[in-house]
Amino acid sequence: PFRRVRISLLRLNYRIPKRGEFVQGCIPPGCRHRKEVEPIMRIRTVLGDLPGQEMGFTDTHEHVYCKMPEWVKDRTLEIADITKSTQELKLFRQSGGCTIVEGTPPDYGRAHPRALCDMSRESGVHIIASTGFYLHSFHSEEWAGWAVERTAEQFIRELREGMAGTDIRAGQIKCAVSRFFLHPQEEKGLRAAARAQKATSRLTRWAVPT
Repeated sequence: PFRRVRISLLRLNYRIPKRGEFVQGCIPPGCRHRKEVEPIMRIRTVLGDLPGQEMGFTDTHEHVYCKMPEWVKDRTLEIADITKSTQELKLFRQSGGCTIVEGTPPDYGRAHPRALCDMSRESGVHIIASTGFYLHSFHSEEWAGWAVERTAEQFIRELREGMAGTDIRAGQIKCAVSRFFLHPQEEKGLRAAARAQKATSRLTRWAVPT
C-alpha cells in the first residue's frame, strides 16, 4: 500500500530506509528547489503538536479508517477494522515509517478522534487527521444545506478547537472534487477550505478520485 510513496521518494533522490531505521525528515540534497523550501516548523498530530523534524519517513496520503455513509452503495473501499489497521500501522513503523497523513474527512467516515489517538499510541506512528469534505455524493442533507461561511467555520473549529466534540485537532484540510466536472457542493467546499486555510495557515490537500 506504500508503493506510491516509495516511487515519489525515489524520484526525489531519497534513500529508502532499512527496516527499523529512523530517518529524520529533510529536504533532499539534490532538490533544485532546496533554497525555495522552508522547513516545516510544527506538525499537528492527533496526540498534539510536534517539531517538524520529528516527522521522519512520512506517508503523505493514507486511509486507516473510513466507514462510509449508509446511502453509499459501493463499499469496496471501506476500511472499518481498527484492529487490522493498527496492525498495518505497526508494520509501517517496523519498516522505518514515522508519520501518516490520514486523508479521511468526516463525510467519508473518519474514525472517531479518540480511536485515531489509540491507534497512534499503540503503533507508535504519528497520525495527522483531516477536516474537510469528500465528493458531493457523500454529503449529508444537513451539510449540503450549509452556506460557505458555516462550512468554513466548521473546518476552522476542527483545526483550532477539536473534532467531533473533543479537543483533538485536525492537522490538514482535505478536499475532493469529481473527475470530469465540479459539482456546486464541491465548489462550496473548496471556497470554505480556502477561507479556513487563510484563517489557520493549515495545509489544504486536493484529491480527484479516479
